[in-house]
Amino acid sequence: MHRFAAGGVAALADAPRCGRPPKVTTADLDAVEEMLDAAAADGGPSWTLPRPAAWLQRERGVEIHSAQLSALLKRDGFRYKRTRASLQHKADEVLQRIAKDQLEGLRLYG
Repeated sequence: MHRFAAGGVAALADAPRCGRPPKVTTADLDAVEEMLDAAAADGGPSWTLPRPAAWLQRERGVEIHSAQLSALLKRDGFRYKRTRASLQHKADEVLQRIAKDQLEGLRLYG
């Protein structure tokens, strides 16, 4: 009430916060999310958190630890899951059968 009485509506704006400003802006996070979404839509490579952090540092000059990036992405509702340890689910069965037949022909024992 005192601020409004002294300066009107313009005086009601928040004062600058104390402390260091954040390293990562919302524009930086939006760029990371767009890049990850584009990679997922194209069927691109699997991304672990250190890779987007390195991409952010390389492309936008923002250095951030992957754990902090994870917390920021989760805060903004970005969901991800762990990558599979095997690529068996992406393998072509016909090519696997051909390779297995070729390997069987190379065996030296019965």
